Amino acid sequence: MRSFLAISLPDPMLERLEILQSSIPTGRIMPPENLHLTLAFLGDPSEQDLEAVHTSMTALKAPRVPVEVSEVDCFDRAAPKILHAVVRPDPALMALQKKVLQVVRSAGLELPRKRFRPHVTLARFNGPLRGESAQRLANFLHHHNQIAPIRFEADSVALFRSDLGRGPAIHTELARYPLGPDQAGFMLAVT
Repeated sequence: MRSFLAISLPDPMLERLEILQSSIPTGRIMPPENLHLTLAFLGDPSEQDLEAVHTSMTALKAPRVPVEVSEVDCFDRAAPKILHAVVRPDPALMALQKKVLQVVRSAGLELPRKRFRPHVTLARFNGPLRGESAQRLANFLHHHNQIAPIRFEADSVALFRSDLGRGPAIHTELARYPLGPDQAGFMLAVT
């Protein structure tokens, strides 16, 4: 089951990002229910492996972390595939992501080692942008590179299932793991 661990975004941040998305001139805009901050993409683990991850995540002890977005960018401006809101790499957020990876690996899942660049995907591009589309994106990035900061304190990490089909992926929350001093309580939804 294709799955990932992420921080869900609160409504005020989603509303601000939706307003920003409304001015993106090209690409496939991500629906608001799909906006999140991925900490670990798990791939397509078996149900048994996913249960092991869930069990390990219930023991996660970590503080709440600040999440702040203040700019928009593409990972590769020469051949953009994703337009994203850049999340400031706060030390507490970076430490949480490392802990989450350790928990997942302790559950037996091997994840590729790659640099964590915190972001929220706003739009995807199917192929190389040329001509007018490329120019519209360049103009958008020029005018929206810096945005008024959007901040919140993340108080949980969630385990999501991601179902692919026609149209955007459908993300279903399976479990939530609280952060901070009151770390009791979680729920595993039907897988």
